[in-house]
Amino acid sequence: GAGPGRAGMGQRDRMFKVLVVGDATVGKTSLVQRYANDSFNRHYKSTVGVDFALKVVQWSESETVRLQLWDIAGQERFTSMTRLYYRDASACVIMFDVTNASTFSNSP
Repeated sequence: GAGPGRAGMGQRDRMFKVLVVGDATVGKTSLVQRYANDSFNRHYKSTVGVDFALKVVQWSESETVRLQLWDIAGQERFTSMTRLYYRDASACVIMFDVTNASTFSNSP
């Protein structure tokens, strides 16, 4: 953080929208929750629509990066809402299950 006498001076705060996409049951929610909150739920619960998480990273002494993680439900890629989710995204994580080839071929 900012040192004594420098509170907020020269601090840069950047926000990035990161989409996490892929078929249902490939582990998108598990990845997002583990990375953002250091938590893991063993019980599967399907995401409806889109879910959000925020990960704040102190990139350097003077720069903070906020990653707005969009956990998009596997079936959502077939809806008209998908285009709205992708708007203004800085990055996209495409997930698939290495034990299920169809989840790779279904990747966007």
